[in-house]
Amino acid sequence: MWLEVSIQVNGEAAEAVIELFNRYGHGGAVVLTEFNEEFDEIGGAVTVRTYLPISREGLETRRRLEEGLWHLS
Repeated sequence: MWLEVSIQVNGEAAEAVIELFNRYGHGGAVVLTEFNEEFDEIGGAVTVRTYLPISREGLETRRRLEEGLWHLS
């Protein structure tokens, strides 16, 4: 079983969050962007997602990930 962790951030913060999720997430980070068809461009906010195993080790990794996000805020 897996725990999905995702956060929506602006473009400036995305790079730091992606690096953090790549470090701690299983399989790295997945980045989802919103496309604005009216203006034919990518919006400013992105969703960064990763997965953690539901296990004792996964809980420790989740704690480290939350701590890393706290430092970025």
